[in-house]
Amino acid sequence: MSPLITESPPSTPSAPLMLSTLVAGGVLAAADIALRENIDCLYAYWVVPGGLIAWLAGRLTGRPAVVTAAGSDLNAAARNPLYLPFVRRTLRGAD
Repeated sequence: MSPLITESPPSTPSAPLMLSTLVAGGVLAAADIALRENIDCLYAYWVVPGGLIAWLAGRLTGRPAVVTAAGSDLNAAARNPLYLPFVRRTLRGAD
């Protein structure tokens, strides 16, 4: 299991801020690499946060984003209201 995705994500008031900071930094880094290295397609194995990062970076750079949903990340999202909207948006938007 990814160290960023846990069975029971922290339910602290700062959890949304931590997730948004992680995603924002990841999107900027992924978009920079995709443009600098002329990457054809962005790929993420986990839906959250990697898939969300790949999808948003793909939107910024005009490149397709492919996301694999391995299963445990979907199970974690089903149990955590913080993850669920991100999972839905990522899966709907990914190529």
